[in-house]
Amino acid sequence: MFCKHCGKQLTDGAKFCPDCGTPVSAKAQHTQQHFEATTSHKQTPYNEAAHPTPHNHEHRTQQTAKTASHNRTHPTQTINHTKSSVAGSMNYTASDMTTDPAPKVRRNFTIGNIVTWIGCFLAFISMFMTFATVSILGFSQTVTLFDTNDGKLFLAVILAVAVINFFRIDIISLIGSCVGVFFLLMEYKDAADKLQQFSSMVHYGIGRVLLTVGIILMVLGAVASIFLRKKNVKLNVLQ
Repeated sequence: MFCKHCGKQLTDGAKFCPDCGTPVSAKAQHTQQHFEATTSHKQTPYNEAAHPTPHNHEHRTQQTAKTASHNRTHPTQTINHTKSSVAGSMNYTASDMTTDPAPKVRRNFTIGNIVTWIGCFLAFISMFMTFATVSILGFSQTVTLFDTNDGKLFLAVILAVAVINFFRIDIISLIGSCVGVFFLLMEYKDAADKLQQFSSMVHYGIGRVLLTVGIILMVLGAVASIFLRKKNVKLNVLQ
C-alpha cells in the first residue's frame, strides 16, 4: 500500500504516513487487502502438455518403444516401406506433370480411295481397247495405247497409283495422278501433230475416252481422300 499524498510505501496496518503524516483511511486499507487476497488466490490455467497425466505419458512411451523395437527387428521392411512411399509420391507427381498422349487416328479407306481405284481400273482397261482407227482407201487399222511406247508409261503410272492408294498415302497418290494427266496431255499433243494431215481419216475410239475419264477420276479421288482424312482427324480430336 502506498500513500496517496507522497507515494511512500506504507506498512500493513499503518494509520499515518511516516514521511508526510497524512492519515490513511480505513476504506483504502480494506480495498488494498481485498486486492491482494484476490490476486494470491487466482489459479493459473491447466496445461495438459506441460503436466501430462501418468496414463497419457505411459501410453506415448509404450508406443514409441514399440515403434523403435519394430524398426530394429525389421529394418528391411521399414526401408522398403519408406522407398515405396517416396516412389508413390514421385509417380503421382510425374503423372500430374505429364499429359495424355494424343490418340492415334486410324487411316481408314475413304470414298476418295474408292474413286481413285475406279479411275485406275478404267485407265487400265483403256490400254487394251481401241485408242484410234485410221481409214485410208477403204482400209482401216486400229491402234491400242498398249502397242505404243507411251502405253508402257501409262501402265506403270496407273499401277503405281493403285498400289500407293492401297497404303492410303494420299499425297503421293495425287502426285502420281498428276503425272498421268501430264502424260495424257502429251499424248493428245503428239497424236494431233502426227495425224494432223490425216485428221479426216482418224477416228478416236473408246480407249481414249476411258483413259481420259480414268485419269480424271484418279486425280479427283486423291484430292477427296486428302480433304476427307483431314476432316476425320479434326473430328477425332474434338471427340
